[in-house]
Amino acid sequence: MRTLTRGFIQFLFIIMVLSIPVIASAQQSCFECDPYGSCSEPCWYCEVLHPDGWCETWAVVNTTCGEYFGACNPDNCTPNWQETAREVRGTYGEASFFCWWGSGCTYSCTHHSVELVTWTDANQCNTSSYYWTQSSCQDYVDGWKGPSSHYEDCCSGFNDNFQLDPTYTCNHYHSCW
Repeated sequence: MRTLTRGFIQFLFIIMVLSIPVIASAQQSCFECDPYGSCSEPCWYCEVLHPDGWCETWAVVNTTCGEYFGACNPDNCTPNWQETAREVRGTYGEASFFCWWGSGCTYSCTHHSVELVTWTDANQCNTSSYYWTQSSCQDYVDGWKGPSSHYEDCCSGFNDNFQLDPTYTCNHYHSCW
């Protein structure tokens, strides 16, 4: 029994030692490369995929994200992102209330603006000009009403003092796209 256990442990040790170079050379798949990332970041892809969906060892190609993707930031260039555009795409209100037993309820609301913000890299680092700009959607609270003893509507077109205020109008879009 001891010989069998010792042999099994030796077998596991040999397998572990042989797998160290494979583990050490592991890197990300080229499909995971970020076009805003480094050009020299190593990656791999499968040149010929097996019909069953796996990759033969001889078909693995080691390369860099820059060579594979064609868009990347050179190691000697740091992007300098500057905001170049901001456009309101959506506005909406969120009501909230809190009730106490025997004391009634308190109402309030928040008004949100949803803006598409565009940034441009002043250094134009990326090897592809398509990636010199990027956009994101920002949702922020730009108005608030309450607390009060009656329901508050942040989309009524009126502020807390019941004066016309275009801030409190809504198109009910919660996204930029």
